[in-house]
Parts: sequence; C-alpha cells; structure tokens
Amino acid sequence: MLNRADSTLTHAQVWSNGLSTATIGLGAGGTLNFVQAPLEPYYGSKHPTGTFIFMRLRAFHLSRSTMRVNDMSGMQMRHDLD
Repeated sequence: MLNRADSTLTHAQVWSNGLSTATIGLGAGGTLNFVQAPLEPYYGSKHPTGTFIFMRLRAFHLSRSTMRVNDMSGMQMRHDLD
C-alpha cells in the first residue's frame, strides 16, 4: 500500500493591461510534482513537470465613485438616541 505523501509546487503569473471596457491579461505558469518511487514508472519521472499559458479577459466593474451604495440622502438622522 502506498503512503500518499505526493506534493506539488505551482507558480503562475499574469500581466494585465487596461482597455476602455475591460482588462486583458496574458499569463504563464508551471508545476513541479514530487511523486513516490513506486509511481515513477507511471509518470516517467520522480519529478514530472507541466507548463501552461492563458489569456484572461475581465470586464470592468463600476468604480465606487460612480456607484450609489447606501444612498440615504432623504432620510432624517436622529441625534437624540442614548
């Protein structure tokens, strides 16, 4: 029976640039795995690796200055509460 002590180390980075209505990002990353000796024949190495690239498109959200959150301009404030 195998002791499940396999580990993975992953790092990814994205570089973003703002457009008029969205941000676009290009990214890349890599993974380094640490597998036990009995699993090495299935992975081909005791430290198999992987890489990936991606593109992200994220729509802009309204900024806080343009949002009307908790607009209570018509409410009266009571200052006599003790």
